[in-house]
Amino acid sequence: MKLYGFIALLLIIVAIIAGSFVGGILYDQHSQAVKSVDSLVILNKIEDEASLITKSIYINQKSVITVDQGSDWSNFWWGQTLTAEALMKVDVGVDYKKLSQTDIQVDQSQKVISITLPKSEVLNVAVDGKINVQNQAGLLKAIFSDTNSDYNKALDQLKTDATTAVEQNTDLMTSAKTDSVSIIQLVLKDTGYTVKVS
Repeated sequence: MKLYGFIALLLIIVAIIAGSFVGGILYDQHSQAVKSVDSLVILNKIEDEASLITKSIYINQKSVITVDQGSDWSNFWWGQTLTAEALMKVDVGVDYKKLSQTDIQVDQSQKVISITLPKSEVLNVAVDGKINVQNQAGLLKAIFSDTNSDYNKALDQLKTDATTAVEQNTDLMTSAKTDSVSIIQLVLKDTGYTVKVS
């Protein structure tokens, strides 16, 4: 009798485990079927997983800042020419925070996601190393010159010039956009949809 009771208990335990396993599979299939792919889901996935920066470029940038006082006499006393040079790191990519739901179209019947990305842009510019600054200043400007102010002017001009140089390189900006397209396709490949990015 005890043997029959043990076998019955064992069968009940096996039935519970098997039922839980089958129920789990059916629940997973149902939740996957219920989970719809829409523009908000895609937008959140891109913002969570995609990298902004697709290229980092290093430029040996040289910039000149001239403070012209308007006349030779004024420049003799207060004129200034700063020459700055530094290795600049410029990060380029697509800012996905500029992407909105209206930029994402989901065709449920054809299982196609179409995304229109913003243009690639310079996302960050920083000095990689030291800035070399040469200061040619008028007589009084040299006496009353503020070294920190001169450094800040030089840094701002180097960043501006490096940004302009990269933005004017259309091949580089196009390449950064192409890399962003590849990243988006990689991030969304597990959706089961065909991803078209432009």
